[in-house]
Amino acid sequence: MPVWPTFSSVPSVCSLAIHPDKIQVATGQVGKDPFICIWDTYAMQTVSILRDIHTHGVACLAFDSDGQRLASVGLDAKNTVCIWDWRRGRVLAMATGHSDRIFDICWDPLQTSRLVTCGVKHIKATPLPACLHSAVHSEHHSLTECFRYL
Repeated sequence: MPVWPTFSSVPSVCSLAIHPDKIQVATGQVGKDPFICIWDTYAMQTVSILRDIHTHGVACLAFDSDGQRLASVGLDAKNTVCIWDWRRGRVLAMATGHSDRIFDICWDPLQTSRLVTCGVKHIKATPLPACLHSAVHSEHHSLTECFRYL
């Protein structure tokens, strides 16, 4: 059984998501300059590093059903939600998540164009902008106007 590499200089991991292929895993760090790392669990190597968006840490992560996009939630005061094209290291969309802490995020299995978050005093569904429904785009979009409460 492989053993995950340990690095004394890497901040603590506070979130994890398993890719649909069950080979890759995303981990979110906590600390001064947090980042998201996508690992190949067979080769035990880093595939992608996503950084420079979240501050304080990455609270939660979720791959979409085909594994092309990764949703992340920051530990910042705005609980920033990002949608990543993780293979290219690009943010596709980002928005303020909720005024209260978000504990988890997932892609709605029945409506793949919607994210669901839960946390302190809320469960929230977020329909994605039409341009993000079926493909990964290089443009950066705002999700703010799309948020609604369940």
